[in-house]
Amino acid sequence: MRERCWAIGRSEEIDQVVQAVRKRSTPLAVITGRPGVGRSRALEESLRFLASEGHPTLHICGTSTLTQVPFGPLLREFPPGIEENSVPVILQKMRRHFGTSGLTGRHLVLAVDDAHLLDAESVALLTLLAAEGKTGIALTMPSTCDQEELLAPLWKDYGAHWVELHPLAAGATAEMAHALLEGPVDGALAMELHRLSGGLPLWLRELLRSAHDENALTRADGGLWHLATPRLPLSTRLLKLARMRLPHCPPRARQAAELVALADNHLMLSWLQALVDTEDIAHAEAAGLLRISGSEEPVVTLHDPVMGMLLRHDLPLVAAREAYGRLADAATSTGLLAEPDLLRAARWQQEAGGKRPLDMLVGAAAAAARSGRHHLALDLAHEAGVDAADASSELLHLATAAAFWSGDPQRAKDYALRLQQADQGDVEAPAPQPPTPAPLTDASLAISASARAENALVDLTQHAGPTSPLGESAVALRALSHLETGDVSLALHLMKQHGEDERQQGETLVGARIAALCAAGRPLDALALDERTPRRDADFDRYRIGLDTSSLALALCYAGDRERAVELARTGYARAADDGADLSRAVWAHTEGHLSLVLGDHENAVHSLLEAFELPRRLGTAFCPEIVAGCLGRLARAQLGAGDAEGAARTLARPEASWPTSPVASVEIARAWLSAVEGEHQAAQERLWRTAAFNRAAGALLLSATALLELARMGVASQVAAPLAEISRLAQGPVIRAWSCTAASLADPDSEQRSSCAVELNRLGFHRLAADIEETAHTLDQATPDAELPAKERACRAAQLLQRLTQREWEIGRLVSEGFSSAAVAARLHLSRRTVESHLQRAYHKLGVHSRRELAVLITGDYAPAS
Repeated sequence: MRERCWAIGRSEEIDQVVQAVRKRSTPLAVITGRPGVGRSRALEESLRFLASEGHPTLHICGTSTLTQVPFGPLLREFPPGIEENSVPVILQKMRRHFGTSGLTGRHLVLAVDDAHLLDAESVALLTLLAAEGKTGIALTMPSTCDQEELLAPLWKDYGAHWVELHPLAAGATAEMAHALLEGPVDGALAMELHRLSGGLPLWLRELLRSAHDENALTRADGGLWHLATPRLPLSTRLLKLARMRLPHCPPRARQAAELVALADNHLMLSWLQALVDTEDIAHAEAAGLLRISGSEEPVVTLHDPVMGMLLRHDLPLVAAREAYGRLADAATSTGLLAEPDLLRAARWQQEAGGKRPLDMLVGAAAAAARSGRHHLALDLAHEAGVDAADASSELLHLATAAAFWSGDPQRAKDYALRLQQADQGDVEAPAPQPPTPAPLTDASLAISASARAENALVDLTQHAGPTSPLGESAVALRALSHLETGDVSLALHLMKQHGEDERQQGETLVGARIAALCAAGRPLDALALDERTPRRDADFDRYRIGLDTSSLALALCYAGDRERAVELARTGYARAADDGADLSRAVWAHTEGHLSLVLGDHENAVHSLLEAFELPRRLGTAFCPEIVAGCLGRLARAQLGAGDAEGAARTLARPEASWPTSPVASVEIARAWLSAVEGEHQAAQERLWRTAAFNRAAGALLLSATALLELARMGVASQVAAPLAEISRLAQGPVIRAWSCTAASLADPDSEQRSSCAVELNRLGFHRLAADIEETAHTLDQATPDAELPAKERACRAAQLLQRLTQREWEIGRLVSEGFSSAAVAARLHLSRRTVESHLQRAYHKLGVHSRRELAVLITGDYAPAS
């Protein structure tokens, strides 16, 4: 595991410390925050940066063992013989010693970690140095500590700059996990790490180290890390560290915390009060072990989720089973339970070793199916007796949905047939025996030949009924398969056969209709369809996958509402991951990856599309070869955009990419770019021309426009401009019009048109495409209105612009200007590549430049007149 990545998520705070310590008057900064938030690491990164600027530095650390030793942490810095003097003399000599240590013209920076553990004499020395103002001082201390009064005069009297460190946001947690493991993590693992660590870098590092050492993490072929065990493990090292930080409280208060830990760190206060005394809950809260939030329905959680792992580990098996039984009794005694609570109560009853009643199993299976956990729903349905001859219609209904979305269409068809017979009163029909589990490649809807998948869906539609929810879902999957091959007309015709009234259709068919309209270049019609379609309240429809809202996110993007599209995709993914709905999570991961690819964020697109491809394979679910191949094509294109041609070649070499009988547009585009990278430009262009023509004829204006845009970026913009302009006149929304403008601006050297095109692309969120246009077309002297100014005046203006950058942005910009790639800059500064790109984009925006070349001209001062 990589260790140096502690500046992730802390750039602004480190910049604040550096700026405060650089000051000539009162150069004093205090870094504070709760234990584990990374105070020491932030101090180290700040000191390292200051040392790179030429500041002499001294790093000392307060410890509890030296608290009573005068000048304890500073003894190693004493000049020979000084310790023989009295304390006042030592203070004066050390003050002069530190004040003259800066021989490079830069003042000394003294970094003091855990300053609250310093002895009184060391604090007095710091106070003298602060009063003199010739030594930069950076301290760390907890947000609350017993020795705060000793340090109070230091920061009160001399105007210290306080830098409060907060727990990392979820995105920064995922980024740090990526850096520590030297590879991306899937979204579910990232969310679990953030939930357990609470955003504290200490716990994040230890959780990952524990999982890595215990082989609980697995890396897929594409390089994506995911959790291979039901829970993150608790290693001996993590166990000891957690015990050191476990708050002390009475045994009965600890018992209250143990119940919350067994309930996965989320328990209604009313349930907990039914199990333990309110006074014990109050003691656990006062000790910092529990936290109570909410007013109408208060919820109890652990203040530090890692402590829940420790409490579960230390609880004996018999005591744990007894506690699970009490939790289940408390939940069921409250009467009617919400579906998520019913599912939890069923699990608690199972952990307690008791027999679960039939009504609990059926309710839990329904709750699992409605939250998208279809494999769990099918298991619960089996335990409830769905394969028995007297199974209820309700149980057969949810088992049909669960089997279908679990990738077992044969079993779904059997359940649908039995459901029809039950509805017709044919109760004597024998129940089929549970089929023998077959390999994934033998499942009709799993990865297989296109014709076989199509036939299976047609067969399923006939048995379930074309207007039934199950039949609609089969039709929707057939339509989505046709969309991947660009056959929009056939997809729309197929859905039209099953009814014109969208208000009576379920989410899967509505989602397929939205996707078809979007592929046809009609995103505004797709949005209108969504607005007039209330979701049908059918049981099967409530077992949500998210096809309608995920299709809506893509329609929003192509309609020009990028921010809402991205927010919808993030929210959908987070909700699916939080519910444990793995199949829905795969759908949303694909949507996020598709959006990132369209917007030019290739690194994020790779991570999301890897997850979208790998997750169904791990689940044993993969619908329709064309859909799988489409995901692989987008993944390969994203890998090429991120500079990973070898990874793209491996992706396209997978057998799944070649199984569809008709060409899949995204695969063809990726293969064309791979050919171009390998120097086969003529073959690449011919493939893209074929793709554009085929999709144009089939009604897929969006896919045709995408292929033409890729041709324009390959250097044949003059040939592409006219056909792309024709499509833009037929299509809806601003995106395809902006693409047409892109091709026209690349074909025409008119700088004004190119500049306005870049502005529109940036407005729509296509920042990388806008930057590519500017970089391809102009140098800075040609692209900026400053080109006509004298070199001296332009240098002054450039200097003013550079003042807008933060220290981190300047450092990254300087390295980029020297020719370092983003990956090299990330390695040099111990950051992630994503952080480097983020700082670089902010620098572009502040400086009004669009490429690395323009940035280099500003930073290096190359202001020679344009030739």
